[in-house]
Amino acid sequence: MENIMIILIIIIIVSVLLMIYTIIYNKFQVYIIKINTVENNLDETLRAKFDLLNKNFIIAKDNTKSKIEELEVFKELKDLKISSFDLDRKLTELEGNCSKLKNKYPDLNNNDHFNQGFKKLEITNEELIAYKQYYNDITTKFNKLIRLFPSNMVGKISGLKERLYYDQKDLSDEDINDFKL
Repeated sequence: MENIMIILIIIIIVSVLLMIYTIIYNKFQVYIIKINTVENNLDETLRAKFDLLNKNFIIAKDNTKSKIEELEVFKELKDLKISSFDLDRKLTELEGNCSKLKNKYPDLNNNDHFNQGFKKLEITNEELIAYKQYYNDITTKFNKLIRLFPSNMVGKISGLKERLYYDQKDLSDEDINDFKL
């Protein structure tokens, strides 16, 4: 009778531990799914920004009859294998150059297609800001789970590691250079 009680207690303890493990593991999986979804949304929005900027530079080239060097950059960007963060930085730089063209060639201000492209870029930039914030919020929650007990045990057993924030900053290392813009 005593052996049966010990076996029963062991089964109950193992069952509770397995339930806790499963609950925490599923919580990790929910965050992973959310991170993957927002990464996909970021990629799609960056592609839309790429297309909008490319169209605006083509419109600028057609309306100014000038050589637009940035069009070559778009061809190069298509072939590069870079992170979304690096692509975002390059597109932001190109967007600044596009604004300079608008100031350099006043006729572009009268072009409806060019102006519509800029309005769409504003909307796209707002979407990107929202997605980046959401990504970083979810990443913070995921990283907390990785660090806090008992979920850190589940994370180690499952081989999960902390994720970098969208801007590639790692808050857990000693490198302060990754905070430079």
